[in-house]
Amino acid sequence: MSRVRDFMLEENRFKLPVGYLDSEGVVHNIVTLTPITGEVEEKMQQPKIRENSGKVITELLFGIVESLGSIKKVNKEILRDLTTIDRDFLILANAIVSFGKDVEPLKFVHKCPYCKAKNEIEVNLLDLEVNGLEDYQREWTFELKNGIKDSEGKIHKQITVQLPTGRVQERIAPIMTTNTASAITMMLQLITKKLGELPYLTPDTFKKMTKRDRDYISKFLADLNLGVNFEVTTTCYDCGETLETVIPISALLGE
Repeated sequence: MSRVRDFMLEENRFKLPVGYLDSEGVVHNIVTLTPITGEVEEKMQQPKIRENSGKVITELLFGIVESLGSIKKVNKEILRDLTTIDRDFLILANAIVSFGKDVEPLKFVHKCPYCKAKNEIEVNLLDLEVNGLEDYQREWTFELKNGIKDSEGKIHKQITVQLPTGRVQERIAPIMTTNTASAITMMLQLITKKLGELPYLTPDTFKKMTKRDRDYISKFLADLNLGVNFEVTTTCYDCGETLETVIPISALLGE
């Protein structure tokens, strides 16, 4: 089992769980970070940026990523092409580099769902479990349970998907809070490279997909078990019940 500390090479250098695959097939997975500045924080708070959580992350990464592998200039397009797994990892890495969370624990408050008591939870970020991609595989092909029936009555079950990226994150963020189902439809369309012999993949393709298949795709990606496990289990100070929560991004951003 790997921990975040295993992906920390130096004080501000890390190995990404997945890495950036360039047009020549080279994987760039060693990243150097610089501490966040007030200028970066201000850009993240610009009205057109802050209303889209995906764009907020892109702006953050653009301000803190100093180098990525042998790439001479890391621009926003490259950062948008990073998988959400790597982007989440970099948010955590920023907490280490910018706020010293490799020396002291990260703290956040979580309300107990049983007794409503506010619990201050402490997490050692270096001890969080993280799993990297063991090979260069970026696509997975498998069979859906129900499949999609075309206009001629043929059912297409074989699907090829890839990991979601920052581009997907930016596209679905505006609708995630208002219509989760629509966000899932858009995500499925954006991460699917092929579905049987269907010539076109439109939003309607995934609207017509059964919930069983939609859930199956999400579970397949989750079962790859890639990236940082942000889940935390502790015990309520007041009632003694077991608490299960996820580290909030706001805590990682020092808010």
